[in-house]
Amino acid sequence: MTTATNNLLQVEGLTVDFDAGKPTAHRALDGVSLSIGEGEAVALVGESGSGKTVHSHSILSLMPSNGRITSGRHQFTLLILYIKVAHDQTRHAVL
Repeated sequence: MTTATNNLLQVEGLTVDFDAGKPTAHRALDGVSLSIGEGEAVALVGESGSGKTVHSHSILSLMPSNGRITSGRHQFTLLILYIKVAHDQTRHAVL
């Protein structure tokens, strides 16, 4: 992991549970930690159902109503990317 001073994304101990209508919640993520530093290229890979989408949605606050972050924290830096495309048009994307 990179140092906290140059991280664009820092996730520490993220745990996410879903209410599945059963006596106990379904734990989708359990203590996940991740950091992405400036200039790094990262791919999040895993088997189907391993938590990739849940991880992304929890960071972006896009959790469904039956999901909740039960522990951990995350922090990310807002980036505005300027992308040069054909015919000298500049487009931007906010991450």
